[in-house]
Amino acid sequence: MNIVISLFSPVVKQESDSKGVLCFYEGVINSLSKLGNRVFVHITSDFNIENSEIPETLLREIEDFNPDLFILFNNTFYEIPSRFTCPIVIWEVDSPAYYSNKEVIRKSPSRYKFIVCQEESIAELKEYYGVDKKNVLLCPFFTEVQAEKMENATNIVFIGSFFGGNSINPFADFWKTNPSQDEVLAYKRLLSVYAQNPHLNIEELVSRAGNIPESVLQSVHLVKWETSLSAFNRVKTLSAVADLGITIYGTRTWAVGNYLEPWLTLSYNPRLLYTLKHNQDAYNSAKIGININHLQARSGFSWRVCDIMASNACLVSEYRPNFDKYFADIGLPYFDNPYDARTICKQLLTDENYRLDLVRASQQVIDKNFRFANVQCLLEQFLDMSFISPSTEGQEGEVIYRIGGKLSFLKRLKKKIKKYSKKLKHS
Repeated sequence: MNIVISLFSPVVKQESDSKGVLCFYEGVINSLSKLGNRVFVHITSDFNIENSEIPETLLREIEDFNPDLFILFNNTFYEIPSRFTCPIVIWEVDSPAYYSNKEVIRKSPSRYKFIVCQEESIAELKEYYGVDKKNVLLCPFFTEVQAEKMENATNIVFIGSFFGGNSINPFADFWKTNPSQDEVLAYKRLLSVYAQNPHLNIEELVSRAGNIPESVLQSVHLVKWETSLSAFNRVKTLSAVADLGITIYGTRTWAVGNYLEPWLTLSYNPRLLYTLKHNQDAYNSAKIGININHLQARSGFSWRVCDIMASNACLVSEYRPNFDKYFADIGLPYFDNPYDARTICKQLLTDENYRLDLVRASQQVIDKNFRFANVQCLLEQFLDMSFISPSTEGQEGEVIYRIGGKLSFLKRLKKKIKKYSKKLKHS
């Protein structure tokens, strides 16, 4: 098949030597290519492409590619349902709240198929987009990380975003309104309800919090709340284990946005780490891989979990209901608070046999149930399509990469400036 994939990458470089494809996406792309499919990969540095017309050059190139299927992670792409007749799959990697072009989905929800990683997203798709449940596939993340024997470079490793920073500070925005003490109390009450129920919309939150002034509601930004509380949770937990020997990889905000936790800040490694090989080496050279969920992960979990479990690191994670669903027989230890996280890490670092038993059991479960071959079967049944063609079996397909988003905008802008400068010079 000819498959178009579109994804967001925060590490896209302007130089052509790096495509910035994150580990999970790389696993999807490589797996589809190895089956003989041709894959056209569109990568953008824009987290949200909203109400944007597809650039004419990109449209022509995709038309020439003649796609049989679109796979759009978080729907990070332009408005295309009316331009192509082939199936369009929106694959969730965050939550439906982070999809691009929400109104386009609402206008024609039956035009899409949806892949989600947690049960709550099925209800959200129905409520906010009018999606029929038959068009939704519940599919946990998989991993292509492999266990390799490596020297332990660190006790604990965490790979992920800091989330916070000066650009995302809803509380500072609230204080700019010069609130009264009653408004502050109302804001705190609403925030407390939200922290326990991040899946509720603003109307449902207000009904539970009760008597929230309109002036306070004008300062509420649920997405920023979600991001800020997620950052707070990560900082608290990682700070509790920092002295046990931790290395943190991720966005540079770990180094510049976290000055109140000096030991955690100094545990940051600025090396750009994002590919499948990067992640595989980092986890294989650590004794523990720690997972701290974003607030949006309610029953599900991130792809980080399977990556760690496939490696020689032992997973230490916050509890989520889907762990019981998929990993109940392993006996993994889970934490509910920073103190628990510290206690578990200390035990694993002290008892090597216990740690290695958990690692071996985790690897067995991943190899049995959480590889692309498992996902492939689910996808083929869901889409009523086959990723293997008799004519290409045993052959590796072509992969075409195209960088879009802000980078292509800058290039177009430079081209316009150059053209305009020539006109001025001529006149």
